[in-house]
Amino acid sequence: MLSKTCANLIEFVQKIIFSQDFVNRNRKHSSDFTRDRKLPFSALILYFCNFIKSTYQPELNKFWKILSGTVVARHVVSKAALCKAGKKLEHEAFVELNTETVTYFNEHCSPLTWNGFFLKAVDGSTVKLPDFPEFAEHFGAWHPRLGEPVPMARISQLFDPLNKITHHALIAPKSCGERGLAATHFQHLNEKDLVLLDRGYPAFWLFKLILFHRAAFCARISCKISSPNFIMNVGPLKRTTKS
Repeated sequence: MLSKTCANLIEFVQKIIFSQDFVNRNRKHSSDFTRDRKLPFSALILYFCNFIKSTYQPELNKFWKILSGTVVARHVVSKAALCKAGKKLEHEAFVELNTETVTYFNEHCSPLTWNGFFLKAVDGSTVKLPDFPEFAEHFGAWHPRLGEPVPMARISQLFDPLNKITHHALIAPKSCGERGLAATHFQHLNEKDLVLLDRGYPAFWLFKLILFHRAAFCARISCKISSPNFIMNVGPLKRTTKS
């Protein structure tokens, strides 16, 4: 049953990736990915979805070994060609692909729930970026006591801890706050969701935003909070059959 479900999911993803409409929506210009190249649109998407673990060229060689079915990895596509092709690709392709895949999973794969709720945990962090002036200008930089400034971005995700699925993810300038990014995540909530918030997130306006989308929330709050009326009375949660 599990193998059949995985096969159906892979087939669903393949139909999206090889769809001409998907290509048209996610290329920079209408002339991109029209010629018969060694690195077509579908192969480029599959490569970046392949959990790259080492430097580009060895990964490209191994990737082409799998695609071609050869015994030995060969140098077919250079990292320069990969960079050139990547510039023609809109990043929204991966956002759309993730959204479609998650929707398919929720509708066809019997996802785990807690008391009828889909759990959605929010968390953020910072990440060091390659040392390019453009990155430092757009995302900001961390200034250590010793050494040169390092480009740094803030990342955040809306994560389903039961099914191990990221529903929505963001990378933004370091100056952006975690609550602001969380508010962007919450545009994807519905009445079946229960949002889990760590102690850095609780705020009245954020709670109201979750309720506006008819979702519920559970927040970790310090017992030393200054206001005794900080906890909002949101009424009882509607419970359904356990899954």
